[in-house]
Amino acid sequence: MFCFRSLVKAWEQAQSGKPLSPTMSYLSDKISHKQKWENSVDGIVKGFRRVAYGKVQSAVNSIRKYVRRGLAPEDAWNMSSVQLVAASEYTSISEADIRYLQETYEDHLGKIRPNAVGLVDAFDFRDQILNSTLGAYDGRVYERLMEEALKSPLNAEPVNQSFHKYLKPFMQGKL
Repeated sequence: MFCFRSLVKAWEQAQSGKPLSPTMSYLSDKISHKQKWENSVDGIVKGFRRVAYGKVQSAVNSIRKYVRRGLAPEDAWNMSSVQLVAASEYTSISEADIRYLQETYEDHLGKIRPNAVGLVDAFDFRDQILNSTLGAYDGRVYERLMEEALKSPLNAEPVNQSFHKYLKPFMQGKL
């Protein structure tokens, strides 16, 4: 709740024209929720600012509404806690923007994928750190996969006891 109290305090300072810390400065910006999405780092930052601005604005408006109705400030905070916590309720990014972001993300993954093993090798991450058998460069990927599977406690015995106890009698019709 301390975080939310500081956000509400910063909102009130921004509305009264007082200077804010750099991390809260977006609250004093004139934010338009009709801005078109820009597929750039600056556009992403602006999008996050719009979302944060909208969430804080909504929570403050909710608190004020409950106080006007006669609730004690503490109760107004409690009644508005959903809006203070909810991450996705008030967003200025449209569904079309989200679909576009997802498609762009998948497109970038497609471009990175052919070089992923090379990039990991370039940073000299060992397979033990990645916990991956697929990064093997010696051509023994399937052997390594089998070795890792056999290390599992579930594969300690060739046929698990539960098969003989439950499944085999069931399959033979002997319950």
